[in-house]
Amino acid sequence: KEVFPLVLKEIPSAEFCLAGSVGLVKPVEKLAQSTQCIRLGIVKDLKELYHAADVVINPDPNGTGIAIKSVEALSFSKPLVTSVRGARGLTEAAGRAFLVAGDSKSFANAIVDLLEDKSLYRKLCLNAFDFASLYQERNRQQLNNLLNHHCKTQAVPANIFQANRDSVISSSL
Repeated sequence: KEVFPLVLKEIPSAEFCLAGSVGLVKPVEKLAQSTQCIRLGIVKDLKELYHAADVVINPDPNGTGIAIKSVEALSFSKPLVTSVRGARGLTEAAGRAFLVAGDSKSFANAIVDLLEDKSLYRKLCLNAFDFASLYQERNRQQLNNLLNHHCKTQAVPANIFQANRDSVISSSL
């Protein structure tokens, strides 16, 4: 409700899609009255939405644990702007694979920068997928180590994270 009007001042043609239950809550009703704001509600398969998005945001004002929504966006090679909470457990890639914003103005500025600076946009697209892949591989290895230590089981397959980097990136650019 605070960020989108700031983005519109700089990029009047910008559109804002709200996916999930966040689009159904009272605080976004005024924002949702804009013809440039589309409330999608709960979306069962986000692949098409990710492919259509130019920038993904995760304002995540109050979550716990790892920022799985952020990892998901990165795995689609999408430039991501997130809050400090949305970057939980991922800070090593901040500024390289995604941008972190601490307030509404910096959030809007980061979105505008990504939409206007194609070099920054491309850099984040490339680094996003690489970081998500590395993150997934590290977690797969940790899971294998844990399973091997506590029980006899087959290793978690390396290709558990299925994505063709080139096709994902080319569809993003």
